[in-house]
Amino acid sequence: MKNTRLLAATAVLTASLITGATLPPSADGPADGPANGPGGASADGPTGVSADAWDPGRATAPAEVPPAKSPAEKILANDGISLPNVHASASQDKGSTAQAGIKHSATDKAANTSRFAPARAKKDRLNRVRLNALHKLNASKGFTFRVTLIAGSTHSPDPAHDEGRALDADAIDGSRVSPSGQGLARARKFLRTCTRLGGRMVLGPTIDSAHRVDVHCQW
Repeated sequence: MKNTRLLAATAVLTASLITGATLPPSADGPADGPANGPGGASADGPTGVSADAWDPGRATAPAEVPPAKSPAEKILANDGISLPNVHASASQDKGSTAQAGIKHSATDKAANTSRFAPARAKKDRLNRVRLNALHKLNASKGFTFRVTLIAGSTHSPDPAHDEGRALDADAIDGSRVSPSGQGLARARKFLRTCTRLGGRMVLGPTIDSAHRVDVHCQW
């Protein structure tokens, strides 16, 4: 009986070699693994996953992280910091206002001094430490204020403004700076905070006659 089976199997094998026919599956199942290939993966990819889903050539690139804003950009986006586009003095030069100075800095350009100022039409980059402190006065300390002078307008011969290291403000938390009352109280609080943020010189009402109605913070 065994010899008969052996002869039959030999005959089938011989016939398949001659004709190219496919061998019938054995009773024990496919000898070469699943029809889809090793591990059940098809030629087009893992079983149950379409080619579109796994094709590495179509992988989605990671989203780009936007660059961090500069201090000047943060100041421009801050509604609590007012930057007039006019000078407090009668003389005007729109290229050197507080607003213009911050906008120049936000685009990595030097700020302009005023054509009528002691340092006529000079260009200076605004001090980054001062810009950080200016932003923090509102963002961290909660002050709302109006900046009237950065590099432009008229001011004392002190080079701090011309070098982009100082600012003047004439209104704080809704009150105009003044030598008495609420305006004085808020000015003093503002100047103390400037000092804590690294200010090297602060001037205001009762401190300096040139700053009776505004405050000066210098870094």
